[in-house]
Amino acid sequence: MSIQNDSPSMISGAVLVHPDDALSQDAADTTLFEKVDNVEIINKEYKGVVFLFTTPKPEEVSYVVRNVNGVSYDIDTGQVSYKGKVVGNRVDLLADNFRIVLNDIATDQIAESVVRAVGVDFAEEAQDVTLCVIDGAGQKSEKLIIKASVAPVDQNPIHFIHHPDLINIALRCKSFDPKAGVFIPTFGENIGCKITNKDTITNNATADGWDKSIVFSSDVIKNGRISLTVGQTNAEVILGFSASFRSHHYDIIEYGIFADKGETYIIENGVTHKPSFGSHTTNDVFAVERTGYTVTYLKNEFVFYTSTMHTVQPMYLCITFAKIGALVTNVRQHNFYIPVVYFTPKFDQGTGYKVTNTNTITFVSPTPAWSGNIVFSSDVIGEGSVSLRVGQVSAGKEVMLGFAQKYSQKNYQDIDYALYVHEDTLRIAESGRIYETVLGKCTTSDVLAVERHGSVVTYLKNGVVLHTSAKKSTKAMHLCITALNNNTKVVDVQQRNFDSRGGFFDVKTIGDINVNQKTREVSYKNTVVAIINQNTIPRFNQGIKFTITNMNTVTFMGGAGSWYNRIVFSSDVIKNGCISFKMGQTNRPVVLGFAQNYINQNYYDITYGIYTSNNSLNIMESGEESASALGQYTVDDILSVERHDDIVTYLKNGVVFYTSVHKTIADMHLCITAYDKDSKVVDVQQRNFDSKYDTDGFYIGFNDKASQEAIDSIAEAVSCQSVALDTTVEILYSVKAISALKK
Repeated sequence: MSIQNDSPSMISGAVLVHPDDALSQDAADTTLFEKVDNVEIINKEYKGVVFLFTTPKPEEVSYVVRNVNGVSYDIDTGQVSYKGKVVGNRVDLLADNFRIVLNDIATDQIAESVVRAVGVDFAEEAQDVTLCVIDGAGQKSEKLIIKASVAPVDQNPIHFIHHPDLINIALRCKSFDPKAGVFIPTFGENIGCKITNKDTITNNATADGWDKSIVFSSDVIKNGRISLTVGQTNAEVILGFSASFRSHHYDIIEYGIFADKGETYIIENGVTHKPSFGSHTTNDVFAVERTGYTVTYLKNEFVFYTSTMHTVQPMYLCITFAKIGALVTNVRQHNFYIPVVYFTPKFDQGTGYKVTNTNTITFVSPTPAWSGNIVFSSDVIGEGSVSLRVGQVSAGKEVMLGFAQKYSQKNYQDIDYALYVHEDTLRIAESGRIYETVLGKCTTSDVLAVERHGSVVTYLKNGVVLHTSAKKSTKAMHLCITALNNNTKVVDVQQRNFDSRGGFFDVKTIGDINVNQKTREVSYKNTVVAIINQNTIPRFNQGIKFTITNMNTVTFMGGAGSWYNRIVFSSDVIKNGCISFKMGQTNRPVVLGFAQNYINQNYYDITYGIYTSNNSLNIMESGEESASALGQYTVDDILSVERHDDIVTYLKNGVVFYTSVHKTIADMHLCITAYDKDSKVVDVQQRNFDSKYDTDGFYIGFNDKASQEAIDSIAEAVSCQSVALDTTVEILYSVKAISALKK
């Protein structure tokens, strides 16, 4: 995205101290500006251009120019070189900043490489660094533009300052992680099976038998599902989750659906659950789904059984067949991303405790007793966890922490699920009963946690499960901590709430940012300034004689009326999903819908299209008018074309008015064409149904109450659960801003 403004162009980033580094005296990020993805700097002349790096606490920072990407730095002379040629110098005019002045050899590519080579080194705490590009007189060059994509907060926040226009601005979050959301799993183990089209598996073993044909995926499933269709109703197939590929027999499948000659059963660890759960056809979609520690079985999106066994292990897709020729198809894996909200709980009930640094508790009761040193939080835990570190493991120090349903007895018997730290050993205590089994040692560096998914409670040390409770939890819980002795301390007390609604991307409720999870409205300092839209704005990157305004309004240009010179096509793929739009007028012919290819560059490319003409709704498919006079429309009506698997439907304001008789298995793309110039289609959006957890990203649209401060704060609050390096937050500008950039 581009930055053009009256003030110097700026990019700023933060060096984050992660919890694992909390005890360290130093924090460094020598790759800070390397993390600004796709940096592009444009200027006609670089002689005298200054790259100025500043920080709020200059006394705690030092800078480094790394020898990467052709850039090298001579620490003695201060010269910065690119591929052996001196392109600039470090100039220390002031003690509180770091400046690099470029010479006339510098080019756009050199300027970008130099910026990306700058790293920072801090002491003690997280810091902010701002890059400001100015000329020798301290003014911004009007010919200089910075463009960049930046990573969300979880991967170091970079935010842009001095946006040219705050009306109709949006943040679009996007990831190109191939394992995000829905994908075809990779089968690392294959015995006696043939895989075609990547997602169809056929038993082609030399003999019948369960141990003759089996496939096992290498893609881990923590929270997610696998789904497929069975290719016939007279075969025997078992599909589901397995923790390891330890044999070739079906009993390695801990959680499985058994498709047995047209009947449906559940099979777990080799044991079949009867009676049957009904018949199935080749059109039925089976799925095994795991959320937290709970596994459910689905047919056509309806749960027909929930397992009574709970799992804490990573799982993998496994499929096995009894007979030669049996097959499954449309095999998919869907990774769910459950956002986690960290916060310091309220410590609002108890006795004999003192809170410091917001999340450190010291028990101060003069009388050694469990009932004299106790703290209880009113914050509810549905699905989530509580965690802390103990401040000591010395003789005589005993602490219990965990989940309590209520604060009634006011001692450790209130804690339904507790980790019991006895000096330097760990045990479990539940509802006042202390179990004798020692689960291991404990140090002051260990992070202890009690976690709940569904009705299952587990106990963890440093993220590793030590024990799973045999007691099921169905009530709302609260954090409770108690200590036997005074001067006992616990630190870094945190609560995590798991949002079961899910989100690959999300906006955290932190600082002045608050998110209404029901309406998806985002508030800054108690004023609604934005809304999270699960739809995305398609890329309009091919076509003839069209312009894009307000991010998703398409207006066609050109001369005399013709279908052959006004068209726009998107490279974004639609498998299961929809496109929606409004017409900008009711009196001009327009065809809009799904296209498989961009070849003819007219309405013949559109395989499934709504054809609007003279205020009438019609259907145009592959150049032929399939149906006509299906109703009227206005400029306020939302029209959409939807695809569910191989079925395409046409809707007005969410109501289906036509279903295509032609089925499709091909990838589709948005395509729009118009007969007349000045024809307009507005509010064009796209939605991927498979990405119900926002795995394809989402955008945040701001209203006219959004200030610069609000936009930057919300940008920093964006979280992403991908480790892909090309996960980005892009800033989309209104037409006013884009026009200003072209001047």
